[in-house]
Amino acid sequence: MAKGGMGELFLAAAGETGGFEKLCVVKKVLGDLTDLGVRRRFLDEAKVVVRLNHANLVQVFDAGRVDAEHYLAMELVEGKDLRAVWNRCAQLHRRIPVDFALFVAREVARGLDYVHDALGLNLVHRDISPPNIMVGYHGQVKITDFGLAKHAIKRERTNPGVVFGRYSYLSPEQARGLPADRRTDIYAVGIILWEMLTGRQLFPQDGRDAQILKKLRKPDIRPPSAIVPGIPAGVDEVVLRTLAVEREDRYQNGAELRERLSALLAKHFPRTDVDRVSAFMKEIFAREVKLESQDYSAFAREDFSPVRALAASDTTTISVSEAIDLDFEEIDPGDIANAASEEERLLAASENRVGSLLGDRYRLIELLNVGGMGAVYKAVHEALGTTYAIKVLHEHYSSDPNIISRFRREARAATQTGHPNIIDVIEIGTTPLGEAFSVMELLKGRELRKAVADDGPFPVSRAVHVTRQLCDALVAAHEAGIIHRDLKSANVILLRRGGDADFVKVLDFGICKHFDDASTLETTPGLVMGSPDYMAPEQAAGAPADVKSDIYAVGTMLFEMLTGRLPFEGRNAIDVLMQKGGRQAPSVLEFRPDVPPALAELVAACLQRSLEQRPESMRALEYLLTRAADGRAGADAALEAARSGARPIPGGSQPSIVSTGSHQVAGSGSFVTVHDQAMLSGRHAAVKPSAW
Repeated sequence: MAKGGMGELFLAAAGETGGFEKLCVVKKVLGDLTDLGVRRRFLDEAKVVVRLNHANLVQVFDAGRVDAEHYLAMELVEGKDLRAVWNRCAQLHRRIPVDFALFVAREVARGLDYVHDALGLNLVHRDISPPNIMVGYHGQVKITDFGLAKHAIKRERTNPGVVFGRYSYLSPEQARGLPADRRTDIYAVGIILWEMLTGRQLFPQDGRDAQILKKLRKPDIRPPSAIVPGIPAGVDEVVLRTLAVEREDRYQNGAELRERLSALLAKHFPRTDVDRVSAFMKEIFAREVKLESQDYSAFAREDFSPVRALAASDTTTISVSEAIDLDFEEIDPGDIANAASEEERLLAASENRVGSLLGDRYRLIELLNVGGMGAVYKAVHEALGTTYAIKVLHEHYSSDPNIISRFRREARAATQTGHPNIIDVIEIGTTPLGEAFSVMELLKGRELRKAVADDGPFPVSRAVHVTRQLCDALVAAHEAGIIHRDLKSANVILLRRGGDADFVKVLDFGICKHFDDASTLETTPGLVMGSPDYMAPEQAAGAPADVKSDIYAVGTMLFEMLTGRLPFEGRNAIDVLMQKGGRQAPSVLEFRPDVPPALAELVAACLQRSLEQRPESMRALEYLLTRAADGRAGADAALEAARSGARPIPGGSQPSIVSTGSHQVAGSGSFVTVHDQAMLSGRHAAVKPSAW
């Protein structure tokens, strides 16, 4: 398929002969190469890529060696690399469409977000460039070629001052000979995006190496709109921030860049998706698509059984586990320990807990996530066989009374409500080493933040449905005397429950405030607590949070669901907070004209700087939301049902009867009534009617 100075790419068939083969690609290092560094980089790549698995990466599923030649086997992507897309558009005298450019950059950012945090390897690609980005004929976007990647188990060490990568896509820090980090990859994405938008090369190689590097160290970058017309509002700002000379001024990770690009797509090109990308690829490569499809079909039907298979003595197969450990013993363990970051140490400590028994009941079977304060595991109750999620604080926080108090307050707040839309905390305890842990229900769903980023702006009915559940959960919390204070879309999980694909669970009451318990307020006067993007102006000013602070956060999430962006966006957290204190939030209608005016007005009311102008309570917000969506009659019916002990079934629309022995739970329309509450037992017997 291709040949370069270091290796070759072959179209291959994998699997048993006789019709069970699958087409793939084999990459191998040329056997006559004597450069030991090239071979080591290839082995370094093998050790990394066999571990990675993500939709935006070319999947590598095998590694091996035949005589002196090493190879990787990877998936076949039916498409072209981004360099070929550029060249074809140049031949056709066409510009790459803006929405295509934004979509490709977003998908690359999504892949990098996974790569940079994958398996605690501190992986940096270091060679993000058009030849290493595949765009499929079916719209998929994939990163490939980790041959220059930097990671924790790397055997080939870079000498100080050595520059790896393609000059045209080097970051300023690489041009200065400084170490690369994840923001280096972000910069390369910015170059690619700038070039797709303008149709020009940002750093053409038109001089000597020294001249090129000097230019790269202190680049002068013009915004795309200054070069070509038709660049939508907001695109320049994203591109220039991605291409900031100093790393601290760029997007700090792939998730931040992906979210901004998703917001631009949602605002300007809401219909752009994989089908749109696929249509463009098939249009400009129409002949290639036809010919390659015929070739692949012919190969798929071919019988490869006459081909001599290599005998076992001819080949040395490297399994995935062996590839991970390949030559690992030759690396000085002390070097890795010295280079390990605090995150790596926390990850290692967290991984060591897997398999242990907590509280003599819960067996930790899988590490789900590691954060700055603790780790979350999937666990099984030894006696009951039930699975739970268990949060364990990192050991060094066990002696901090404020942290322990927050940890216990979170568990207590969740259990006090007993509401189905608030995560259920089963118990809390301590490990033999004194580490605090809490046992919670195990949720399988998506963060609301991720759902908006992945799906774009929600249909109005979906946004209202999610917000109603948020209101209902917070009504219960407020009635229990609890203010959340840190509501945000990352603390809301959407999961499938029955026929509802967007059943809400509210998490993280770690900095909640009780109305009647001043002792829980360990914050220093004037200290800001919460997430700036969702924080009410009074919280940003250091004033105490109350019910209306939670209302502001819910209004922010509703704005986010309807528009695909946040109401205030700035260079940093301080910029966002200053905007909130200095001006009113924009209207939803500026970004989403099809939203009903009554709903847009309600969002604006929630985001008022003045507390007096916001809805009086979460119950009032729930009523106004229903009235804006369903009219006054529907809102009055919902309010009356809530008062009588009947609560809406999220997503429910059809009458239903569920048999429970000799009792029945009957649903009429969207409401459920328990005919005989005597059937409730255990902890649910204490649930108040308002919780249904």
